Order: sequence, then structure tokens, then C-alpha cells
Amino acid sequence: MIVRKDKLGNWMMTIVITILGLIMIVPFIWMFLSAFKPPEEIMRVIPTFFPEQPTLKAFREIFALFPFSLYLRNSIIVSVTISCAVLFTSSLLGYCFAKFQFFGKDTLFLLIIIMMILPFEIMVVPLFIVMSSLGMVNTLTGLIIPFIVEPFGIFLCTQFLKGIPSDLIDAARIDGLSEWGIYLRLIVPLIKPALSVLFLFIFLFQWGFVLWPLVMASSDKVKTVALGITELQTQRGFVYHQTLAAAVLTITPLLIVFFFVRRGIVRGLVLTGMKI
Repeated sequence: MIVRKDKLGNWMMTIVITILGLIMIVPFIWMFLSAFKPPEEIMRVIPTFFPEQPTLKAFREIFALFPFSLYLRNSIIVSVTISCAVLFTSSLLGYCFAKFQFFGKDTLFLLIIIMMILPFEIMVVPLFIVMSSLGMVNTLTGLIIPFIVEPFGIFLCTQFLKGIPSDLIDAARIDGLSEWGIYLRLIVPLIKPALSVLFLFIFLFQWGFVLWPLVMASSDKVKTVALGITELQTQRGFVYHQTLAAAVLTITPLLIVFFFVRRGIVRGLVLTGMKI
């Protein structure tokens, strides 16, 4: 009787998860398919799910009206550069906070936690003044520099590294490894799951971030794809087929990044319940 109840419970959970999954994925699939529909088919009173007359008209219009390929390139450069820089600074500083003792350590870590709480909006004006004085307005460097150190990343790596036994590090020192050697050959491989999660979070945030590019970029040469979509809707209104095509172009790189880091994310979730 208990076995039957367990099977029934498993079936009910599977049905609920399947329904919730369909609720989330069906609008995404509809958006992707609608990007290949002509405008009149999208606006039809009885909408179609699959395109009856597939066309690339919306994509051609996007690239003809806006330098969308340039926006995509800028977003890739900014997001990848910031994500890689954050992985380096967060893992290195996390290693220092987790395994070293130095004066003011607790105070500095408290300040990092406070920085996590502060909204970015209150720092926009001071950051813009600093970037303007350095001549970095309307440059990709100006979009990148303020974000190469991420308080959340430092906190995440610090907490993850606290779970690594210090005996491993001491054994590496006895074997003759330098501190940089320990960091590169021991620490980085051990925290790869945390770095995978951090890379995905930072990349997703930077890819869709509008406020800082809106403040810093007035030239098409440095505008990002998130800012480009905002201008598309502002200048031309909500043109459905163009907006859907731009959304597909924007989401595709995110899916590619998730495909490459998904194993690290799964491994990180598994390791959270295990002792290293």
C-alpha cells in the first residue's frame, strides 16, 4: 500500500513538473517561431503556432535599420571580458579571504557584504564622473572597468573555499608549490563548479544590463544589444515581428553560454551536499 502511494506521489509530481515546464517553455518556443512569421500572420485574430509562410524578413529589417551586428559584437566583448575578469578577481580575493589572515580582514569582508546590498543606481553618478575624467566615455573600456570586481563573486568564492581543507594547501606548500602555483593548480580546479555558476550569473546580468550603457554610450560604436532593443522599441514603437527577431538574436548567445557551462552548474549543485 505504501509502495502504491509512493508511485502515485511520483506520478503526480512528474505531471506537475511537466505542466510547469510547458507553461515556461511554450511562450519561448512561440516567440522563436513567430520571429519567422510575416507581420500579418503574427497579427492574425486566430494566431498560428507554426509559421505558415516562413520568412527572414524581420531579421533583414533589423540589420538594415540598426547596426545590430555591431551591438551583438559589443555585448559579447563586454559580457565575456567582464565575466572572465570577475572569475579571476573573485577566485583570487576569495582565496585570500578564506585561507589567509591579515590586518583588517573582517572589516574588508564586511564592506564587501555592504557593497552587495547597495543598489547600483546610487553609484552611477560618481562612476560616470570618474570615467569621464579618465576619458572613457563612449568606450568599451568604460563599460568594462567598473565591473571587473564583483562583491557577490568574492563572497561566493570565499564561502566555497572555506569548505576546502587547509591541509591540502599546506601539503602543496610542503611539496614546493608557490602561492601562485597553489592558486592555479589547486584552488582554481577545486572551485570550477562555483566559477561556472558565477560566470553564468555575471554573463546574464551584463548581457541584459541597460542602465550603465545608457549612461556611457551615445555612439553606435559602443552600444550593446540590450540598449539596441530599447532604442528599437522607443524609435519605432512595438513592431512585433522586428521585436521578436531582435529577441531571438539576443537570447541565442545566452543559450550557447548555458550549453557550455551547464555541466559545471550541475556539478556545483551536487557538490553543495558533499564534503570535499
